[in-house]
Amino acid sequence: MTFHISINDKSSDIVREYPSGIMFETPYMVGLKSFVTYNSIFNVTSKNNRIVFVIINDDVPNTKDDADHVDVITLDRTLVKESKHLENESKEFTYDFHTGEEEEEEEENIDTKRKNNNNIRVTHILDEGIYEVEDILQKIRAKVPKNRLFKIILDTEKQCVKFEGGIGIDFRSSKSIGPLLGFKRQMYRADKLHESTLRVDIFPINMIRIRCNLVKSNISDYKFHDDTIHEFPLDSEPGEKIIERPVFPSFYRINTDTLHLLHLKIVDQDNRIVDFRGERVNILLEFRPDK
Repeated sequence: MTFHISINDKSSDIVREYPSGIMFETPYMVGLKSFVTYNSIFNVTSKNNRIVFVIINDDVPNTKDDADHVDVITLDRTLVKESKHLENESKEFTYDFHTGEEEEEEEENIDTKRKNNNNIRVTHILDEGIYEVEDILQKIRAKVPKNRLFKIILDTEKQCVKFEGGIGIDFRSSKSIGPLLGFKRQMYRADKLHESTLRVDIFPINMIRIRCNLVKSNISDYKFHDDTIHEFPLDSEPGEKIIERPVFPSFYRINTDTLHLLHLKIVDQDNRIVDFRGERVNILLEFRPDK
C-alpha cells in the first residue's frame, strides 16, 4: 500500500518521532513528491560579514609586518577580545556599518590611536541580508576614512574585484567577507593593487539537497552510502517561492522494517544546513512497496 507523510516545519533540520512505529510488512521505498518554501536565504550572515581595515600610521616608521603590529579600535570603547593572531597585545572593538554617528567617532578614534601605534585595525560588520557585489563595495567605500585614498571596483570583464589605496585589508578571519568577493583568507597590504583570484561567489548556494535517514544507497562524489533522496538547482530569486515537484521522482529502498524516527536535512551543495530564516518548509514524501 502506498502512503504519504507530509512535513511542515520552520527548520531545515527536521526530526519526527513515531513512538508506536510504522510497520512495513514488505520492503518499502521512499521518494520526494514535493518541496515548497520561500527563498529567504541571506548571502551575508554573521558567519561572513566582517571586513578589517589595516591603516598604517605614517607618523611612526613601520618596522614590522602589517599583520603583526596593530591595534583594533571601535567607537563603543568596549573590549571584545584579545587578538589571537598578534604577538603584541591588541584590543579589538567592533561596530556596525550603518549609523552615521559612528562614522564621525570612528575617525576621531583613528586619529587618537595613530599617535601611538604603527598600525590601526578597524573591524566593520555588515548587517545581515541579501547583497549584490556592488552593494558590498559601496558599504566598504562608505567606511574609508576621508584622509585616505582608496578605490575598490568590480571588474565586469574579468569578473573579479580589485582594490588599491592607503588601506590594507585583512581577510584572514573565519568570518571575513573576503571569500564572498573572491579573495583568499590572507592579509592584503596597503599601497598595492590587489585583484581577487577566486570566483566571485556572491550567492554561494546553488544546489539544494534533501537528505533522509531512511536511505543509505547513494554515492556522492567518492562518498558511499549517501542519504540524499533528491537534489535540485536553486534557480529562484530571493523572495520568490521555491517549488520542486519532480515529474519522475526517484525512489530508494528504506533501511528499516519499522519507522520510529524520520530525520530530514535540507543542505546545500557543500552539505551545510540551509537557513531559510524561519520560512515554513513543506515536504511531501511518498512511501511505496518495492516490487
